[in-house]
Formats: sequence, C-alpha cells, structure tokens
Amino acid sequence: MPIESKELGYSKPGPYIYELLADLNITHKTASKLINIIGVASTLLQEHNQEKSTGTVCRLDRIGEILDIVFRDGRTAHAKYYRVSIGLYCLYPSYTSQDNFFCVVIL
Repeated sequence: MPIESKELGYSKPGPYIYELLADLNITHKTASKLINIIGVASTLLQEHNQEKSTGTVCRLDRIGEILDIVFRDGRTAHAKYYRVSIGLYCLYPSYTSQDNFFCVVIL
C-alpha cells in the first residue's frame, strides 16, 4: 500500500483492518494463539526489566489488547465504527526520512 504523503499517512474504513492483518496471516483463526504468545512475551520482558532495574516500560501487551478488540467474539460488524489510519513515525528524530528510520504506526 503506497503512502502518498509522509505527513498525512493513509486512512481507510475500519473493516480494512481485517485485510491488512490477513496479509500478515493474522485472522480469526490465528489471532487467539498470537494474543497468547504476545501475553507470554510481554510478561517475560516485564520480568526481565524488573530484574535488571532498567526502568524500561514494555507496551507489547497493548498489541494483544488491540488484537483482542479487533477479533472479539469472532465478529466483524464493530469494525464499521472504526477507522484504520497508518502513518509514518520517526523512531530516531535525528535521522531524516531519507535514511529510512521509520515504522508504521496503526492508530
């Protein structure tokens, strides 16, 4: 999916989230397993951070929560109340967009 404007990003109706995730092999069939894996990974990261006293906050669990909302009850009707917006976010502000230090943020 081409993003024509780095400032504006890309936006589609909510049901598009199922197409986007299906391209990543995340469907109603696979979502619950992925949510469980994310939960375990999040717990391990939190335990590691506490053990090492890094003060780092892990937000991996938020992805699991988002997937849980998207795939709740095996239904898709609720998606019509949402919008999928994809934008570019610079992970390292000191680099320019030409250096390709961007990730996709799905809102």
